[in-house]
Amino acid sequence: MDRINDYFQGRLDPEQEHEMQAWLAENSDKAAVVEELECIFNSLSEQTRPETDDAFIKVTGRLGISMRRRRILKWVAGVAASVLLPFVGIGVYQAFTGTPESIVWTETRVPFGQQQKLCLSDGTILYLNSGSRITYPTSFGDKGIREIFVSGEIYAEVESDPDRPFIINSGDVGVRVLGTKFNLKAYENTECVELFLMEGVVDFEIKDSAGPEEIRLRPGNAIQYDRSTGKAEKTDFRNSDFRTFKDGGAIHFFNITLRDISYDLERIFCRKIIITNEELAETRFVAHFTNGENLAQILSSLSAGNKMEIIEKDGVIYIS
Repeated sequence: MDRINDYFQGRLDPEQEHEMQAWLAENSDKAAVVEELECIFNSLSEQTRPETDDAFIKVTGRLGISMRRRRILKWVAGVAASVLLPFVGIGVYQAFTGTPESIVWTETRVPFGQQQKLCLSDGTILYLNSGSRITYPTSFGDKGIREIFVSGEIYAEVESDPDRPFIINSGDVGVRVLGTKFNLKAYENTECVELFLMEGVVDFEIKDSAGPEEIRLRPGNAIQYDRSTGKAEKTDFRNSDFRTFKDGGAIHFFNITLRDISYDLERIFCRKIIITNEELAETRFVAHFTNGENLAQILSSLSAGNKMEIIEKDGVIYIS
């Protein structure tokens, strides 16, 4: 059981974490595992982020978890990070509640430099960009909501079903739809979350500690939410001209900081990028690359007029 404790203490590497998540989901109904989780829980203080609390309470409340069980699961969510909640938390939820209907969750990760297409059980089609991670049930069932958890960028073609709303959770934000097409970018390590709506209607939810805020979007609407400031800005874009990452690897930066841009470029081109100038890292850019430009061409365009010094050393790109 030492490995369980190591997992919640953050001592495992990513591959070991993934293996432990799968193991917990498969063995969470065993008394020894439950006892170990409770022991770990009782030995540590209960520290969670407000937005993680809010998101977690909504999920567990809907599932009918008791307060004692919810406290344990809230701690799990806080230590393991909110994005790991669906894979581990719901597996533990089944053990504690003894629900007769088994929900089997699976996780898909897309390596840097790659893309992947995923078809869900309801007919919804998801295109996943590089570095994305999605946790989803193998079957949504015939009743209730359809819910998945995402960290990364997806283009979604959600199958319409008025009786079963489709919910996407991504840490401190969520998207509620009935049937629509949109592009959502919500990576864990970036400040900006953005959504571009092609068809249908969606509600973009911000899970703030002061209370959730919902913003309705219609075709041609886009929203950008800044995690660092807590501010959301709704704008318009030309739907007919917009190309997503699945369309020939198109790349768009709409008033995005160079820091967030560098994270995107790292994922797409599998190259380490370090910005040594903090002021430059916070500089915002608007740029579009739809002709298959390579990394050198993109950086050169961003540095038009020699605004930046770009040096490559030992396979790492330094920008100053």
